[in-house]
Amino acid sequence: MKQGVITSARLAAEQFGDDVHASFFLTLTYRPGVAWAPDHISLFVRKLRQWAERSLGRDFAYVWKLELTKAGNPHYHVVCWVSGVVFMPKLDDEGFWPHGMTRVERARNPVGYMAKYLGKEEIGVLPPGARLWGFGGLTGERRGELRWWRAPRWLRKFVPVEHGLRRLKRGWWQDLTTNYSYRSPYEWDWITERFVFVGWQRERFDMSGLVARLKGMLTTEEEWSACYGSW
Repeated sequence: MKQGVITSARLAAEQFGDDVHASFFLTLTYRPGVAWAPDHISLFVRKLRQWAERSLGRDFAYVWKLELTKAGNPHYHVVCWVSGVVFMPKLDDEGFWPHGMTRVERARNPVGYMAKYLGKEEIGVLPPGARLWGFGGLTGERRGELRWWRAPRWLRKFVPVEHGLRRLKRGWWQDLTTNYSYRSPYEWDWITERFVFVGWQRERFDMSGLVARLKGMLTTEEEWSACYGSW
């Protein structure tokens, strides 16, 4: 989650770069007696997107994170980017967040803002089915880079970031440049309740020339470490 939030915020900031744009910090809280629901945040960012893209004709990107107050009540922190010189509407008056109150601030360091809240200690239990974070508005190239950073570390050793990745069914991943497919060398052990290294059997990859590329089949964690270094 932390890597996803920081990386998506960084990529959004890079996407807007030095072009004229505005960035905002938004805090969304619930008033007493209003119950959290999973679609609240999606409806909110949809209204923001409609305001920016349809009403103003501007490019728009956002990243949000769900947190709990000390009393265990959920609330959201959102950072967003809008191209051009714009002013955020009064969200409470416009009904963008009818569940409580909003606070809007100009953002000089959006990535640092999200990093600040990621550093807080999590308290309490999240509502069932709650998503911890989300993003939107990244271009195809940057979405691909975010997908690479969110991929397992073992997979990133095989696939360069510029190749692109796609997640397939049954735990498989595909390199979009070579079309090679990979499956994790780790499996969940229900007895020890941890992931264990099971090696690189032939059923864990689907490509031509992999054996030569790896200089032989890797069947133990020691052989993996000797070939690719420590994790």
